[in-house]
Amino acid sequence: METRKGTKPRHTISQYEKRVELVNPPPMTDTLQADPDKLDVEEMTHAELRDAWKKLSEKLRTPVSDPDEDVRLNVLKMEIWNEMKSRTDAEPPECPECGSQRWSQSFGDPKECGGCGLHLTTRHDSLIEEVDAYWQEVTSAEATA
Repeated sequence: METRKGTKPRHTISQYEKRVELVNPPPMTDTLQADPDKLDVEEMTHAELRDAWKKLSEKLRTPVSDPDEDVRLNVLKMEIWNEMKSRTDAEPPECPECGSQRWSQSFGDPKECGGCGLHLTTRHDSLIEEVDAYWQEVTSAEATA
């Protein structure tokens, strides 16, 4: 499968053989509880996507004991994020070091550039605000299409 440079092919949850088994899951939307393996993110409302993404983010803050479950939950979270991203015209800010627009942050850690690994510190306050504003727009935006 051919993809843009630096991107991974998009996978759907239904491509995985095993069903995601959630151990003591937090309350989730009916859509997510029904069958997470066959979740059709394209059919979900933005509010349902945001709710599911937040719940998965909370769940993944603590270690998941089953590595297969961890992978599936992270892939599902990525699918949900990509769908929310596709519904907005927002553009992430560029890294001042490498120009990448890929940003990540683990709970309790600084924001990090996905291109060069730059960790944003207090000397990057305005960039931190731009990344936060972008993430806020992606999670709160309604469909632009």
